[in-house]
Amino acid sequence: GDGPAARFNISQGLTRGVDGFYVAGFHNSIRRVSPEPPFRVTTVRGRSGESGSRDGQALDARFGIAFGIHAHPDGERIYYMDRGANNIREFNTILGRVRTVMGAPRPDDWTDGAFAEARFRTPAGLAQTANGRFVYVADESNHVIRRMDLAQRRIETLVGLPVTPGFADGVADDALLAHPYALALSADERQLYISFFNLFSVGNRAVRVLDTETLELTTLAGGPDRLVAFDAAGAPVEGTVIEGALADTHWGDTSGLALDDARGLLYVSDRSLNRIRVIDLEAGTVRTLAGGASPPMVQAVDENGDPEVDEDGDPVLVVADTYEVDGTGEAAILNRPMGLALRSDGSTLYVVEMSHHLVRRIDTQTGEVSTIAGEYGMPGAFDDVGLDAAFDSPTSLVLNEDESALLVVDRGNAAVRRVDLATAEVTTVAGELGIRGGLGFAIVPLSRSRFYFPVALTRSGRDVLLTDRNVVYRVEALAAAQEAE
Repeated sequence: GDGPAARFNISQGLTRGVDGFYVAGFHNSIRRVSPEPPFRVTTVRGRSGESGSRDGQALDARFGIAFGIHAHPDGERIYYMDRGANNIREFNTILGRVRTVMGAPRPDDWTDGAFAEARFRTPAGLAQTANGRFVYVADESNHVIRRMDLAQRRIETLVGLPVTPGFADGVADDALLAHPYALALSADERQLYISFFNLFSVGNRAVRVLDTETLELTTLAGGPDRLVAFDAAGAPVEGTVIEGALADTHWGDTSGLALDDARGLLYVSDRSLNRIRVIDLEAGTVRTLAGGASPPMVQAVDENGDPEVDEDGDPVLVVADTYEVDGTGEAAILNRPMGLALRSDGSTLYVVEMSHHLVRRIDTQTGEVSTIAGEYGMPGAFDDVGLDAAFDSPTSLVLNEDESALLVVDRGNAAVRRVDLATAEVTTVAGELGIRGGLGFAIVPLSRSRFYFPVALTRSGRDVLLTDRNVVYRVEALAAAQEAE
């Protein structure tokens, strides 16, 4: 558009080219501003909101987010500092061509084969086989489930059509998925359960299961015809949260998974309903274990302390300043529960809450919820004990080797935190709180590790496998019985 009518998204750089000003930032594109009134703004390369790393002509090119843009002195070549793709791109305004001049041309994509050539697009949940050879990966933005062979150092796509979101049961690439997120593998390693983080897509509000031998994908619960409806305030519409028979149950967004194989129970974080739900695989039923309560509302008061009313004379209600979030069953208050971890005896379920910024414990028999660590509702970056420690949007967790501690992905702080279950002491064991980045080396000491946006982790013996932006890391000895040095 012209002048004030144009819109940008977190612009991070401006440079003067031969035919106008060029702007880059979070909009995944290069924009040009004409140097004379009416200061016309046009997108000249890339497409706003579509991230990637693809060279080529005109609007076929794709970019990540930029933290700078710079023109060559001749004004004909524009250099795009692509932080999202970890490279530097050149836009030749005369030839109309985009090419990668430094760094990998495709750090994120969909490519099977040897580890060195393979590419992910925001991988999320992981599940490893008992012998440690194979690792299943939910490749979220490629909308597929893939398998890493750690012995052969190769990766293959098992189910889904790459870069094609959808909802369809079927075998291999006849099936469609949208944003697969968490994984849980059965003891016989035949059934791989899949949840879906539907921030950008509502079609896969479901729990689905992949037969790892036949590669047949089926829907276990939920789906496009069994969705919870939400009102304008974000609350579930009465009568649309249905439990009981598995085939009839309605779902919000599924995020975390934990499988109690011995008892035939699959625990599911229903993120948008703020509940932890339980699928009884043998009985074919669903019930709520904990969560679902809302914060108490109180009448607002003005600056003089007088109760406020609206134009109709009704009380103006606001959330109470303080209230108890712990409780039993549906009396407990959860806020965007994500990752789950289950003790081997099935007695205790641990959960992290993305919006409460907490690590919590649930008794699987009674549904009693208690808070282990974190400051309720307050993001922060503090190592301390229990409620004096602070997290920022944690997304995943796993028990260590002897189940004496939890390892937590603190996504907002770009770090992995350790919670001692005996003392509730919280320490940072990988990454540096609030510092994002990567050193670019294949192997680095733990003290120098840096992450961009870590997502999920799983235990691999004494080690941990961790997903970050377009990469899977192995962190050695992090899950050992004693805290790694």
